[in-house]
Amino acid sequence: LLEMIMLQSEIMELKADSQCPAQGMIIETQKEIGRGATASVIVQKGTLKVGDSLVCGACYSKVKTLLNDQNKPIKKAPPSTPVKVVSWSGTPESGTIFKTVKDERTAKQQAEQNQYNLKRTQEEKSKPANEKKSTSALEQLFENIEKNKKKVFKVIVRADVYGTAEALAASL
Repeated sequence: LLEMIMLQSEIMELKADSQCPAQGMIIETQKEIGRGATASVIVQKGTLKVGDSLVCGACYSKVKTLLNDQNKPIKKAPPSTPVKVVSWSGTPESGTIFKTVKDERTAKQQAEQNQYNLKRTQEEKSKPANEKKSTSALEQLFENIEKNKKKVFKVIVRADVYGTAEALAASL
């Protein structure tokens, strides 16, 4: 399969733009002792370099260190390269998109704005529009469980990184 993909990309001359601002996806995040919050990412567009400022949801980073798949420091990561970015303000969610911005101050402002917007939408969702409606939905849930006569097991999922826990929960 990999050989066929490589062959097709060669024939179709598929190339990513390495000159535009870097953009990519967060694969997994974790907090490491001595490094703080780190994220494994895949660069999808552009070239990620040490010193770039990134924003991803409510988190931001000024890239201090890029580590390749063998945990060796590198200076830049071209498109389709997996790297570990050290020095995030928090742990961004797996599967979210990160983008490069012009400086760290802009990244911090965008992250704060994203966090404000996220809190606002969560507050709006948590306000019940109608108490009767939520009660009937709960009753309907129990009725559906009884109809199907399926057993319900409560499970606690624990993992060392957020991406692994998210994948386990989705598969369960």
